[in-house]
Amino acid sequence: MPAAMRILPTLMRLTASIGNLRQALVEEVRAGERAASRAVRQETEALKQELRTQVTAAFGGKARGIANAWRAQVFPRTGVSLRAAGLVWTKTPLVIDAFERQPGCAYPRAQHPPQ
Repeated sequence: MPAAMRILPTLMRLTASIGNLRQALVEEVRAGERAASRAVRQETEALKQELRTQVTAAFGGKARGIANAWRAQVFPRTGVSLRAAGLVWTKTPLVIDAFERQPGCAYPRAQHPPQ
């Protein structure tokens, strides 16, 4: 059997393997996109909830409105991406900043320090 005839079946099998490899890589990228987007979405939501919990704990139940001013957005807004990103912000940045900088209050839940 000539050498060219022996190589031909090997080349055909290699081409078939590359086709399967391409499909496998495409599937892996899609799975990675889904995983990245899901992780960013979950962590962004967890951060927002944690910030809301901290505000409520620091200022009591009456601060629920301030706590609920925390917002979150995940990008891309629809679909999935390996480069997903999350953004958490508050609609009341001046109020949050004022409470963070409040001087001399060691008792955030009390009206006055104990005497």
